Amino acid sequence: IYSSRPAGQHGYGFTQLWRSDGEGREARMIYGEDGCHIYGGALSPDAKYVLFTRCAQDGGGSEGAGAPICVMRMADAPAIGGPSADLRKVHPDAKEAPVLKLADGWEPCWTYADGEAK
Repeated sequence: IYSSRPAGQHGYGFTQLWRSDGEGREARMIYGEDGCHIYGGALSPDAKYVLFTRCAQDGGGSEGAGAPICVMRMADAPAIGGPSADLRKVHPDAKEAPVLKLADGWEPCWTYADGEAK
């Protein structure tokens, strides 16, 4: 999982969340949204969900206050947020997936612990 700003976008472009195999091949977009930079991708321990941050400006002051952390099901990838007409032309198979916005933060990560239901 990594963030990338692919070539060919208008102007500066926007950073998207991508995945590839261990050799760096078979690159596929996980989530992108025109108008937002997507960073901090982290898979859940079972690889069913992904956490990431989304910020309107690259950095955008988020290094101090954070940016909205979001969670999405990997089964919904590839996904595009908002209208993002240009991005949808490049990824016509992408869905409009539900993305849950959590609190602001930076570099989200998962923790894991066994627990008992009570």
